[in-house]
Amino acid sequence: MRFYLDTNAFIEAVETPGRTAEAFGMVLQRAGRSNLPIASVTSELTLAELLVKPIRDRDEALVAAYNNLLAGGGEAVATIPISLDILRDAARILAHHKGLKLPDAIHVATAERASCTQILSSDKRLQSGTRLPVWDTHGADLAAFIEMMS
Repeated sequence: MRFYLDTNAFIEAVETPGRTAEAFGMVLQRAGRSNLPIASVTSELTLAELLVKPIRDRDEALVAAYNNLLAGGGEAVATIPISLDILRDAARILAHHKGLKLPDAIHVATAERASCTQILSSDKRLQSGTRLPVWDTHGADLAAFIEMMS
């Protein structure tokens, strides 16, 4: 299984203490196990989106946390570069799904190009731009996703 993590999944996991952060930790831990065929993927765009607020707020600890998670070369999350092919795919997605914004389409195109089979996101708009299942990062949906990973 290869799953895509949208920006809001990281925000909820890192900046919102409680069950979501614990569950997200379980997801990354299971994806990081070398004996399981599970991989987590996100776009380079995710890092840019994640850094805006902490930079604005001068929250260096959060900037470092996101940089370590996505740009630190760790194995938990593969960060996919934004290529011309991804941008072309995003344009096609936008042409057919007017409710999406360019960042949404880039996330969907990246997930599809990276051969992901699932997307983790609380952004309900993503479902309209892809055939991939989009799992809500809240409550029962996240719990069901973790169960499926087992």
